Amino acid sequence: VPAQVVAVLDGVIIGNMDMFEGKIYINGAPTPMMWGSNLFVHADFRHVGAGLGLLMQMQRSFPIVGVVGVSKMIHGVYQGLKWTEHILPRMVHVSRSRPVLRSMVKNDVLATLGAPFIDLGLGAQRALAQFKTRRDMSGMKVEVTKSVPDDMARILTLDCPTHLDRTPQRVQWLLDNQFDSNPTRKSALLVFRDQGAVAGFSLVKQRHFEKATQREIKDIDLASVVDWGVASGSHLTEAAIIQRSVREAVRWGAHIVEAPTASVALRNELAQLGMRPVGELNVFFKSAKGHEFSVDEACAHHLRGSDGDNYFA
Repeated sequence: VPAQVVAVLDGVIIGNMDMFEGKIYINGAPTPMMWGSNLFVHADFRHVGAGLGLLMQMQRSFPIVGVVGVSKMIHGVYQGLKWTEHILPRMVHVSRSRPVLRSMVKNDVLATLGAPFIDLGLGAQRALAQFKTRRDMSGMKVEVTKSVPDDMARILTLDCPTHLDRTPQRVQWLLDNQFDSNPTRKSALLVFRDQGAVAGFSLVKQRHFEKATQREIKDIDLASVVDWGVASGSHLTEAAIIQRSVREAVRWGAHIVEAPTASVALRNELAQLGMRPVGELNVFFKSAKGHEFSVDEACAHHLRGSDGDNYFA
């Protein structure tokens, strides 16, 4: 159930932060927590401590809280409040190299001339990745949709195939609501089916950035595989899901596709498919006394960018 913390000054709401129920696995056991998202304070009131107040209220609201992908502006505030930081490296695939070349050589003509040759190599790399995952994708059909199918909703509700305690409502909310104010946004749910049964899924989002992003690249279409999962008993792999999701984003016109993951094993698999670690997401946790925990490999493997859902921007 979503909730919202608001900051009020003289009867006027000047800031807010969304909160969503979730679970994190600690020593193999699912533990309830709350994820924070979309921390916002109106520009006219960013000197009154509203952001700090929102965070302090959030951390008092539940024994364990977390956020994903905080902005540079607020990063130090989390550190000052003694939230525990964890890193999700981003695995990146470049599909159209011109914006990246332009940022490297600082010359639009050279970037325009060189990009077609590099893009040929990148296309060959994608074809090789598809060849490497052909066994995992054997017999699979991929449904690209804007809504959670009924049979997938039943699995998420009853079977919880990825052990993340997602709800169909949460996945649908991510599809429908993120980046509503940005006309360039695109999103899709990829449902992987084996003989008609749901074998896995991924959630892909994309938008255009005119100004330089944190990656120092301008005028770029950036896509992210923000969530994915494999159904219990399926031979489908996470790497194959991400590779197929990359192909979908490339069809949309993405210059860069990224998949943030803390799993070392998955990063190694994606590296063999041509993706490279570039940049990172900052994940912060705050736990009340008596609820302390550390993020180990088993726990971190389940973390997704969609847990915070605001990191994309």
